[in-house]
Amino acid sequence: MRLILGMMFTALIVVPAKASDGLERVKSQYDVPTTTDRLIDISEMNGLTVFNRIDHGRGAKNVGIDIAPSELLIVGNPKAGSLLMKCSSVSGIDLPLKFLVSEVDGKVWIYHNKLEYIKSRHQIEGCDKVITAISSTLMNIANKAAI
Repeated sequence: MRLILGMMFTALIVVPAKASDGLERVKSQYDVPTTTDRLIDISEMNGLTVFNRIDHGRGAKNVGIDIAPSELLIVGNPKAGSLLMKCSSVSGIDLPLKFLVSEVDGKVWIYHNKLEYIKSRHQIEGCDKVITAISSTLMNIANKAAI
């Protein structure tokens, strides 16, 4: 019994919560600025509005902090977002949607929230078609931008 309890306790310590829970991640073959440029072009070709591009690396540099290259791209489609908010107005806290392009250990990654995470977070019901369409669009954009 002690051995079983000890193993369970050890498992709780050794298996931390993953920081990536709720995130999709796609490896890019390009550097951060090029990947972000590609995300912008492909997002616009897919009918998304690009609201803002934030260069976290430059912002950090401006205050004397050195971080790996990282850019945040804020994108959305008012029709799809409005349909999602019609199912749950609180989901607006996660809208517009975002892509984070970040260099981690010399590799560039594209991140975005999983729509299933947003669905669960806001207990959204009755919007499966919208959620599937948005999710598919984000993954297609990320995959195309990465290669």
